[in-house]
Amino acid sequence: MGKQRNNIIELGRFVYSLLVVGYHIQLSYDEDNETLDPFDDGALAVEYYFILSGYFLARSLEKLSLDEKTSFFMKYFNFMKNKVKSLLNVHIIAIIAVIIIIASCDSKNFVDKFVPGITSIFLVQMIVVWHGDLKDALIVPEWYLSSKLISMLFMVPIFLGFRKIMRGEFVTLILLGVLLIFGLIFGFSTNWKLKNNMVFNLRA
Repeated sequence: MGKQRNNIIELGRFVYSLLVVGYHIQLSYDEDNETLDPFDDGALAVEYYFILSGYFLARSLEKLSLDEKTSFFMKYFNFMKNKVKSLLNVHIIAIIAVIIIIASCDSKNFVDKFVPGITSIFLVQMIVVWHGDLKDALIVPEWYLSSKLISMLFMVPIFLGFRKIMRGEFVTLILLGVLLIFGLIFGFSTNWKLKNNMVFNLRA
């Protein structure tokens, strides 16, 4: 059963990754004087990865919550450290490659492109107080990683705290309630003109 589930997950990853890549390369063709893009809605495939991440996150946190030997703070710290560590090598290589490409191909505008993208070096380009545009990031698709990490920063301690005193499904409802409260607060305070980074964080 476990092997079959993993095969389905991997198949989903493959199919949805094609949709995401197709969306980002903006593949299109002309038909009857009309430009058609078969991957126009490919960005929605990202939801699959958010759902999948949530599934694995819930499993990890449930296992972590059963560990009574480790303190709350150390559970939280180690969890976030491991998440960042798992992304760091590929992220650093990609960032260095992008910086080299910008410096080589567009040296005149290097500073204009590099400075707004500094937040993406630290994977915090989706932080709510950041007022830049999503396209200012050095690697735009990494908004997904940034949103996940920032969401986990708030959600993990809430889960670990409540999981001690109640069942997992009730904790899930509390987390959804917290998200709803955040959304309403930011919605009313901005007259429902939420910035993209806020919307994407709620989405994550």
